[in-house]
Amino acid sequence: MNIYELVFITKDGDIALLKNTEKIISSFEGKVTSQEDLGMKQFAYKIKGLTQGSYHVWKIQLMQNKIKELKNKFNLEEQIIRYLLLKNED
Repeated sequence: MNIYELVFITKDGDIALLKNTEKIISSFEGKVTSQEDLGMKQFAYKIKGLTQGSYHVWKIQLMQNKIKELKNKFNLEEQIIRYLLLKNED
């Protein structure tokens, strides 16, 4: 399994949404190893009609062949405004 850093923005810091996001990762045989909530932040410009969002930074373990499927699932999630998935080189 590779280690990735997942940065994502949600409309709010809803606990149920975060648990659902963790379930999505688990459904692709992944594991969340750490979670950091950066709180609500103002956007420099509107994104999907919103001016602010809740930022989250997670470290996850995931097989490389599951990345495309995970990205497709995140693209369908209305509550996730934006996300960035980076391979951790450490």
